Amino acid sequence: MTNSKKKNKEPISSIIHPMAYKRLFVLLNSILEMKDKRSFQSGLTKLLKGLYFKYGNSFYAENTYANVAAFISHGMGFTYYMHPVRGKVVIDIFGPGEIALNPDSFFNGTRADTGLEFIEQTSILYLTVKDMDILFEGFDDVKMLTIKTLSGMFKNNRVKDELHRLPGKIKIKLFFDLYPILLRPARQAPMQYKDIASYLNIDQYHFSTLMKKIYPKLNQ
Repeated sequence: MTNSKKKNKEPISSIIHPMAYKRLFVLLNSILEMKDKRSFQSGLTKLLKGLYFKYGNSFYAENTYANVAAFISHGMGFTYYMHPVRGKVVIDIFGPGEIALNPDSFFNGTRADTGLEFIEQTSILYLTVKDMDILFEGFDDVKMLTIKTLSGMFKNNRVKDELHRLPGKIKIKLFFDLYPILLRPARQAPMQYKDIASYLNIDQYHFSTLMKKIYPKLNQ
């Protein structure tokens, strides 16, 4: 018999809101204006599928074939790997309007060196590798769009790198300025404090101490 509690925590297939399509098309059009934009958007719309993560859950795990690419319409996601001593190590965060995927696994068919997890109440649109093959065959511009999209995914690396170089207290404050939906009391936080601490490269005890100093009223 299926465990009902576990089943209820799985992401739910959902109808994609028209605004989510619009946000994705605006993003793609800002990267490259397709020659046959209407036909491309129509073809892409038919292939896209929606998922809603009522509870935080993994989209794909480390060391699996990550043959999916996601556009986050609401919520957040993060990539991680499992370290034999430190446990889960968070290495990147994706917010609304960003595309999340493991490029090497998606395009080269290798096992993913990271996993991808979404926080609670996240909505995504996603494609599979087979869907991308259909787009490649149907539209000549898709290869260039893909190259430009992948290149653009790294444009925020400088901001993220500078964040990690800041002192702990300033780093935490800036992090929550960037991602205010994560600023909740520990027991209500959509992303666990230990995962945020891992991303900021701060040990959990020091992170907890700094949180109490920076946001003294948060857990009252």
